[in-house]
Amino acid sequence: MIFYAGLPRSGSTVLAAILSQDTKLAVHENCNLLGVLNTVRAFYTDRERNKASSNPDVVKVLKAIVSVYVEEGKTNIFKDRRWPLYLDYMEGATEGNYKVICTVRPPMECLASFDRLLLKTPEYFSQVEDLTTNNSLFTTKTKYDSLLHIQGSIGSAYAAMYEAAIVQKRAERMLFVDYKKLCSNPEEQLARIYSFLEIPLTIKHDFGKLKNASVPNDERRRMTDNLHVIEKELRASNTNLGRVQHFLPYYNNYEEFWEKWT
Repeated sequence: MIFYAGLPRSGSTVLAAILSQDTKLAVHENCNLLGVLNTVRAFYTDRERNKASSNPDVVKVLKAIVSVYVEEGKTNIFKDRRWPLYLDYMEGATEGNYKVICTVRPPMECLASFDRLLLKTPEYFSQVEDLTTNNSLFTTKTKYDSLLHIQGSIGSAYAAMYEAAIVQKRAERMLFVDYKKLCSNPEEQLARIYSFLEIPLTIKHDFGKLKNASVPNDERRRMTDNLHVIEKELRASNTNLGRVQHFLPYYNNYEEFWEKWT
């Protein structure tokens, strides 16, 4: 199985669009597989709730669920930023046959990208603000704190990758794709990806006619409707930090630990 994770605003949607041009690949972008697996796993490990006198092997159940989502004859790529947190038990469900693609970008650039979206739609309140309580000042910094919080969009994705690569030492199963390098030399990054997946690169991808791998459902998830709509043509990454520049001293603990693997 191929798991797909990474930081938000680091090109994961763009890369999914590029990869989906290859009919050998099945990119499952808006997929609830991980949520279903976690629900089933929680049921069988909750002794109070699960009163069955005899239970099937949990790993066998998880494998059966995965098989329902797989498109036969294709290399399946399942996207969810939380995957790196669950690689320990996915070892059994995949019989150790898994790899993880992670798109990365300097966290402050991810934050600045979010900020540009918020500036375009300042009237919009999304899940980003859920961590900003009624008792806190609704300032630019509290928004940034929410995004970088361990439960925030950027902070949770960062923690998940750090857990898998550094704490659990699974970096050999992970491929980190740098957003800036993807934009500046997509052919080189695709060569890395296909080599990592151990499948032949037999098509010429079109970086000037991109379209989302799946229809974005951001409004349903209470996020801005332009959060995952990509441009038709691949362009250079925006490294301008804008207003984030004022708060850099507060966020100096977000090291780019993936640099040696990109």
